[in-house]
Amino acid sequence: MQVEFRNVSCRIVRADDYERDWLRHLLTFRTVGATGVERPMCLLDETAGEFPSGFLPIVQSRAAKELRTLDVLDLRPASPARDEGVDVSWLRDYQRAALEAVCARERGILWIPTAGGKTSTASSIVASFPQSRWLFLVHRLSLLNQTADSFRKFTGETAGKVGESGWRPRRFTVATFQTLAARLANGDAEARALLESVDGVIVDEAHALAASTFTTVMGVATNARYRIGLSGTPLARGDRKSSLVVGATGPVIYRMRPEVLVEREVLARPTILMADCWQDELDDATWPTVYDRLVVHSSRRNALIVEAVRRSEKPALVFVQAVEHGQVLMRAFARLGLRAAYVHGAHTTEQREAAIAQLVEGGIDVLVCSVIFQEGVDIPALRSVVIAAGGRSTIAAIQRVGRGLRKAEGKTSCVVWEVNDRGQRWLEAHARARRLAYQAEGYEVRVEHLGDSE
Repeated sequence: MQVEFRNVSCRIVRADDYERDWLRHLLTFRTVGATGVERPMCLLDETAGEFPSGFLPIVQSRAAKELRTLDVLDLRPASPARDEGVDVSWLRDYQRAALEAVCARERGILWIPTAGGKTSTASSIVASFPQSRWLFLVHRLSLLNQTADSFRKFTGETAGKVGESGWRPRRFTVATFQTLAARLANGDAEARALLESVDGVIVDEAHALAASTFTTVMGVATNARYRIGLSGTPLARGDRKSSLVVGATGPVIYRMRPEVLVEREVLARPTILMADCWQDELDDATWPTVYDRLVVHSSRRNALIVEAVRRSEKPALVFVQAVEHGQVLMRAFARLGLRAAYVHGAHTTEQREAAIAQLVEGGIDVLVCSVIFQEGVDIPALRSVVIAAGGRSTIAAIQRVGRGLRKAEGKTSCVVWEVNDRGQRWLEAHARARRLAYQAEGYEVRVEHLGDSE
C-alpha cells in the first residue's frame, strides 16, 4: 500500500482489496449516542480514499506487523526552523520533556493533568520557533484572555486575539473555535486566510475536538505541520469519540501522570471521599426525570451534600450541573448560616471574578458553581471541592477534581467530596464510572457514610 501524507489527511495512492479492508477495519470505532446506543464510525473516506493524518503513526505501526509494505510519500511543507538558543528557563523538567517530544514528533497529544503547566509548555513551543506563525485554539472566551496573558508573562511577546471582542491576529494568536467556525460558515475569507497562514496549531482541552465544528476548523489549517493537542483527559470521552481527537492531532506523544506531580509537590494530594447514597429505582422513568428527582430535588442526596460542605475545610467549591440544583443548595446553606454565593452561565465574567475574590478573601466560605468553572479557573486557595453534579462524564469529573489541586502556601492536600449513588441503575453506573476514573488517575478513593445514606 502507498499513501500520500499531508497535514490534514492521508490519501491512498495504491492499495489492493485486502489492504483497503484492513485499513477500513483499523479505522472503524464503536461510538455511543445520546441514547446509549452503540454505532460504528469509520474514519476512512472510501470515496476520496482518505483518512485523518493523525492516524498515520498508528497505521504505520500496525502495518509493520500485519502488511507486507507501506510506502509513505511525505508531501507536507518543510518544517519551520527551531531556535534552540531561545530562553525557556521557566519550564520544569517534565515540561521540557514535553517540548522535546513536540520538536521530535511535530504532532500529537500532550497528556498533562490540570495545573500541570499546559499553557507554559505551549508558550515554550511557540517561543522555540520564532520565525513561524502559530494559532492557539480555545473553546471558552475566558480562556482566550488567560492564555494571552500567560504567553506574554512567559515570553514577553504580545499575543494576538480573535474572538467576540475583535479580530487582532499576530505571529501568535489565541482564538476561539466558535468565532472561527462561525466566520468559516459564512464564507469569511479573512478567517480562512488566518487558518491557512499558520505553521502550527495548538488546541487547548483537546478532548473537545470531537465536536464537528472543531474538526472543521482544524481541517482548514492545511499548512500547519505542527498540530498539538493539550489535555488532562484526552481519551476519556464517554461517547468514545476520542478517535476524532487523534485524527485531528495525532496520538499521545507525552504523558505526565498526576501522582508524579503530587510526589514532586507540584500538585496538592487529593483524597476523594464518596458519600454513600441509596435511593430506590424509579420504574419507567426517563433520564431527565431521574436526574430531577434523585439529584436536583433529592432531599436525601442533598442532605449528604450539605453535610459534606459543613465538614469541609474552607474555602470550598461546590459543583452542580443544573441551575436549579444550585438554587436548592443555596437555600439549604442559608438555613445553616453558611456564607455562600452562586455563579452560573448567566453571570458575567466580572461577576464570576468578584465571587472568586470574595471566596479567596474570606467574604464567603462556599462558592457554588456550574460547569463554567470546570476549566480555566485557578483558585489555589481552595481547601475542598464538593461535586454534587453526578453524571456519567469522567472528563468533567476529573476536571472538577483538578480545580482543587493547585498548590498554595501551607496547602499540601485537598479533600474532594463526591456521591456514591446506589440503587438507581443509571446513577449507580455513573458513580461507578467516576470512581474508576479517579482511581485510574492514581487518586485515593474512600466510600464514607454520612447520616441517612440508606
